[in-house]
Amino acid sequence: MDEITKELINQLDDAIEAYHSYCRQKPIAGSTEFEMHQQVIVYTKLSDLVLRFAPQRSAYRESAKAVMASIDTQLQNPYPLPRNLLTKLEGIVEALREAYNKGYIKTVEEMVNSELFSDFLEMGSYYLTEGHKDAAAVILGGVLEEHLRKLCQKNEITLTYQNIRGETKNKMGNQLNQDLVTSGVYNELQRKQIGSWMDIRNAAAHGHYSDYSKEQVRNMLDGMQTFFIAFSA
Repeated sequence: MDEITKELINQLDDAIEAYHSYCRQKPIAGSTEFEMHQQVIVYTKLSDLVLRFAPQRSAYRESAKAVMASIDTQLQNPYPLPRNLLTKLEGIVEALREAYNKGYIKTVEEMVNSELFSDFLEMGSYYLTEGHKDAAAVILGGVLEEHLRKLCQKNEITLTYQNIRGETKNKMGNQLNQDLVTSGVYNELQRKQIGSWMDIRNAAAHGHYSDYSKEQVRNMLDGMQTFFIAFSA
């Protein structure tokens, strides 16, 4: 488990403990305002973590939104929340915590990488739609090589090598691609496909614009989107 995910789980644990601490408190007659204050603290901690750490369109996020809508409505009233609403939200947070702990969903780092790469893929798609296939090819190629680097890091594959003079150099995309196959991350067929995308990127970077077509760049974009989903980094 990476350090980012460990910290995420710690934050979820803190919010879960805040809920249980609140539940251990017995309601005191005449302390309505104090109890409401405690409920708002717990609600804020639980809801903040779900919105920050639950994957988009996941059951965790959607279920939490439904509960939060009910809580927001109840908060308009001048009396404490029904405790069962906080219990439901805490249950969602516990389920989210278990999913991260057992590796059922992506780590935070993977989600951040996914969102960043998605932005660049959209940029490449925009340039392609506007008729700028060469700019699109360069952008997509850069995103592809960075994804290969992240994938190597995830699988503990070194990103550097030493040349014959003993100098440490960064591995290029083709070597990263080969190392991922050698390590069993994906197969030879996938390596060849990635190699063809890198050939397009290299041709664009060196001004050999007639070596590939707009349709080939479009196929590159579509293939990369599928590849990123299948092999997240």
